[in-house]
Amino acid sequence: MKKADRILEAVKNEKQGYTGQLGFAFYDLNTGEDCYLEGDQAIPTASVFKIYLLTELFRQAEAGLISLDDCIEVTPETVSPGSGILYRFHHNVALSVHDHAVLMMALSDNTATDKLFALIGRDNILENVIRPLGLQKTKVDFDCTKLIWNFYHDPETGERINSYNNPWFRCETEQSDCSSPRDMVTILQALHDATLLSREASEQVLALMDPIPKKARLAKYLPKGVRVARKTGSLTNCLCNDAGVVYTPKGDYVIVTFYNGNVGTKEEWEKDGSAGAAEEFLARISKAVYDIYMED
Repeated sequence: MKKADRILEAVKNEKQGYTGQLGFAFYDLNTGEDCYLEGDQAIPTASVFKIYLLTELFRQAEAGLISLDDCIEVTPETVSPGSGILYRFHHNVALSVHDHAVLMMALSDNTATDKLFALIGRDNILENVIRPLGLQKTKVDFDCTKLIWNFYHDPETGERINSYNNPWFRCETEQSDCSSPRDMVTILQALHDATLLSREASEQVLALMDPIPKKARLAKYLPKGVRVARKTGSLTNCLCNDAGVVYTPKGDYVIVTFYNGNVGTKEEWEKDGSAGAAEEFLARISKAVYDIYMED
């Protein structure tokens, strides 16, 4: 049995007991061997969309359209909700474009993200990243502020709704922040192989994909010293994502794990501690993939 077949079998075994939607991808960057679960299904990305934004940011910097050394001011009146650290600042601060990118990836800072989103422009992500790569299920329509507001409000009435089985989490809305496991493999392979950006720019993007804490989700149970260039994403207790490139002595591979418990059973959705359970779920999948990949 091929490694990819054994990996897929192990992932299916890990999913037992979880009723939500698991989007999974494995792609061996050396041999091209791969496997998918719900590979072409659109799933909300949450903060994983920041990979697409970061890629366009470095494309524009490489083209001389922006400078990573330019400063962007953040004031207490212009911070964004959700994750990060800038929303805690009480005074104005001016940080370079590069520093905003560091905060966006390392701490998933939503304020830094929204500043960069406004700088580079939504349509440029579509025209220069999504379309050239031929991504079929990927949309990056919202910054963090709009994403958080939209996913909890009815798209027709604007009334507040919960996350369980709503149209945003089912990816049934015309606009969205979503992607598929196969699309994520495509962009991560393009960054690894430097087929969209130059080698230098691609390596800079991957170097920034080193979140804090380091030993969580995909990286939690991997051996010390194994590099994982990745980005996490979460919305509610039941949307838990992580996607990245794992670098090993035997070669490198892409792994994508998107878990959407908001479309599972209501019992699972309501269960206390589901966020921690989902994170552990992704960590076990990653460990199983790594162990099989490293076998002789």
